[in-house]
Amino acid sequence: MTLKKLITVATVCLFATACASTDDQLTASNSNSGKICQYEKTTSSHIKRKICRTKEQIEQEREAGKEALRKMSVDQAQRR
Repeated sequence: MTLKKLITVATVCLFATACASTDDQLTASNSNSGKICQYEKTTSSHIKRKICRTKEQIEQEREAGKEALRKMSVDQAQRR
């Protein structure tokens, strides 16, 4: 009976440590290609996908997001 409990506890500990990932964005840079890879959650999924982009692409996406937010703010102000 104690061996069964020991195996059960060991199995639970194994699963608990395997699921306890603390890296929300694991970044790896490949100097040859100049790409930066990150693990990101996609919409309507809990599974993270590895997405690789160049620094220029990341900056373009950031600027596009800022511009979209600015346009929404201007549109909201004009409606009032």
